Amino acid sequence: MVLWAGGVYLIAQFVESNAITPMVEQYAISLPPGIVIVTQFVFVALGGVWGIIISTPLLVVVMVLIQQLYVNQTLNKHIEVTGSK
Repeated sequence: MVLWAGGVYLIAQFVESNAITPMVEQYAISLPPGIVIVTQFVFVALGGVWGIIISTPLLVVVMVLIQQLYVNQTLNKHIEVTGSK
C-alpha cells in the first residue's frame, strides 16, 4: 500500500509541476507554458534542486528586463510589462 501511495504522489506531483503550474502561471504573469517548462529543464540540469526553485522567478526577471530595457526604451515601443495586469 505504501508503494501505491508513493507512486500516486509522484505522478500527481509530476503532473502538477510540469503541466498545471505552468498553465496557471501563464494567466498570472503572462508567460507561455512552453518557455517555463524549457527554462525549468535547463535550470534543473544546471543547478539541480536550486535551479528548479529559481528558474521561473529568474525567467520573470529576465522577461521584465528585456521588456523594459530593450523593447520600451531602445525600440521606443510601448508594450504591457509581464505581470502588470
